[in-house]
Formats: sequence, C-alpha cells, structure tokens
Amino acid sequence: MNLSKDKIKHFFNNPNLIMLADEELQRQILEAALDEDISILECIWKRIPEELQTEYLVIITTLPQYDDPFFMSSLWCATRRQVQEANPELFLEIVSQISEDNDYLETVMENTSESLLESVIFSLLQMQNLQNLPLSPSLAKKIIDITNCEIPIVLTIQDASELSISQLEYLETSLKISSVKIENSIYDPNIYKICRAKISEILEAIDLQANQGNPNREKYIFGEVINRLANYLCYNYELEEKEKKGEANNTEIENARNLIGGLINKSCVCVGIAETVRNVLACIGIECINIGGNKDVHMWNQVKLDGEWFNIDLTWDLKRIINLEPPQHLLKSDNDFRGHTAAFYETKECNRTIPISELIQYIFNRQFQISPEHIANLGKNFCIQQPGNLQQGVLKVQNALSMYKGEVPEK
Repeated sequence: MNLSKDKIKHFFNNPNLIMLADEELQRQILEAALDEDISILECIWKRIPEELQTEYLVIITTLPQYDDPFFMSSLWCATRRQVQEANPELFLEIVSQISEDNDYLETVMENTSESLLESVIFSLLQMQNLQNLPLSPSLAKKIIDITNCEIPIVLTIQDASELSISQLEYLETSLKISSVKIENSIYDPNIYKICRAKISEILEAIDLQANQGNPNREKYIFGEVINRLANYLCYNYELEEKEKKGEANNTEIENARNLIGGLINKSCVCVGIAETVRNVLACIGIECINIGGNKDVHMWNQVKLDGEWFNIDLTWDLKRIINLEPPQHLLKSDNDFRGHTAAFYETKECNRTIPISELIQYIFNRQFQISPEHIANLGKNFCIQQPGNLQQGVLKVQNALSMYKGEVPEK
C-alpha cells in the first residue's frame, strides 16, 4: 500500500507512530524522509529498526547530502550504537567526511560507542589536513585514556568553571593543546592559566558555605563578587576614543572584549566586563549569561540568584560601587531595567527588582567595615579632591554610615 505524501508527513509530525508501522510502511516513510530536511531524517532514523538502518546506510552514502558534514554528523548521532559497531568501516568513512568541518567532530565523538571510539581516534590520527580538533575537557580526557594524540586540540568550554588550571595541565601531559576557546574568544593555554588564576584571586576568601539556611544566600555571594569586580576592573575610555578615531589595532580591540582585558589588563569595554562577570560567577556555581543590544552594541548580563533571574549591568555601575553609592543597574526586573534593549539574544524573564536598601546590604555590607580611620580617610580624601566643599564631604561620610546600616543614602 502506497501512502500519499501528506499522510507520510503525518508520521513526520508524530514520529513515535513509526515504531507501530509495518516494515513496508517504514520503508516508505524513510524514503520520503531522505528527500526532506536532515532534521526530519534524524527524527525518523531514531525510530526505525536496526536492520533498516544498516540497509539504508549504504543508500545514504550515495546521496548528494553525503558531502554535507552537518548531514553526516546528524546521521551519526541519530544512529543507534549497535549499528555503529555492526558497520564500523562505514562509520569511519563518515567520520572522514565530517572531519572536513571540525565544528561537528565533537558531537560525533560524544555519540560514539566506547568500543568504536578508539578506532575513530586512530582514524583521526591518520587524517591529513586535520588541525585544531575542538574537544571538551571531558572528551579530551577520554582520548588520553585510549591513546596519546599529536593532533593540535582546541579545548572548547562554555566558561572557566569547566577547566581548572590543574585539569588543563593534566591534559597537556598527553595532548597537544593549541588553545582554549570560550564562546568566540581563543586563548593561548598559558594565557588561559593566568586568567584562571586571576579568577581564583578574586574569589579568594569568599566563604561559599556561609548563610546556608538563608533564602538570599546567593545574593550575598553575588554582592561580594560584584563589589570585588567593581574595584578590580576599569573601563577603557582611552581605547573607546581610539576606536572612534580608527587608531586602535585589532589585538587591542579583541583583548578589551575578552578575559585578557578583564582579568589580566584589568581594563576593558562593556563586552569584556560582561564576559568577566559571567566567567567569575560561573566558577562559584552562579548561572549568568551575556546579553547584548542597543545602538552602541552594548553588552550586559542576566544572573540567576536563589531561583530568580535578574538584569545586571556592572559597566554602568562601576563608578557608583567604587564611590560607595547605590547601584542603579543591578538586580533589576525587565520593567525597571531602562536603557537596555536586547537584540539577537535569548533572554530570561526577570520579574522582580531588589529594593535599594536590600541591594546595599548585598553589595557593601560584608566587606564595608566602618572604623574611625575609615571615616577620617573618607573625609580627608574628599577634601583633597574637592577643597572647600565641606558640606559635600560631610554628606559623603553620612552616606557611608547609611549604607553600613542598610539605609538609603541621602542625595
């Protein structure tokens, strides 16, 4: 019985029904899927018997799509591992096709059975023109367990929490690590180690076990980290001016937008600040994402604290935190986060704004210690910077005391 194309597409929308169909109908569905989008074939492929998978693999290798790495990597991942082992020679041939585009190799290898993985790795070792294989740290360790590898490898991670210095050094004992990739930035392994060490310095002495029973525990930790980052980072106004005049070189521009500017140079633009915030928070288990938009290609963050998502923009609050003034762009709801319009980013819904009096407790209370010396120095420094303005100096001291008590400072 031949089904119409419309009826066959019904199975595309309800793929679990394929497992209930007889073999003849499964063949019709599979052949129709070969003419459709690869995502449809992948969905169908997972639900047909292994015998048909093995039979149709030979047919698939004759199709024009066989030259498409995305097609082949999707096929590999959709195929049951038993079939991989039943026809390893064919699958190694598929790997050789995919190797022309390294972006898909890690997905393939993560979906390869243990018994076949060794053959895949040896096949990769013999390939020509294969450089900078992108792998996660966990997959790189799996390679070490099987064989030494002389292929230059790019360790690809989502953030710095996925790769410590000791982990990187261990991988370097048996693998040739050419670089570490985070998002769109590539770091020399030694530069990455310096960045990772700087993160450890920033987080040093923060008690992650404090406030275990406090429902706002993560907000206190976040506040201490943000305070430290605000006093660690500087906005690179000089580079901003050089870019406007076309005088900045590519290295300067790139570094100001990644962890080199944020952690090593301590001077970057908004993109570097957002990326630094994201990676530092990740290293203490706080989920944080980068968000970008606005006409000036500005970047900021969203952070998940104690189960809630909030908008934050440390770039716009750097000076306020340094000057012990109430932040205006931290832990805001979508409605209260004015001046920010996300573009080309998937954002989280932020429904609540933390009150200023509460926010001050998180940002300043755990590090800000009032002492006679502190008050004297605060007044002295203000008088040096603005001689003759005693009233403002007194207000500065009053505001410092107010923040220590968790009160809203005067204007």
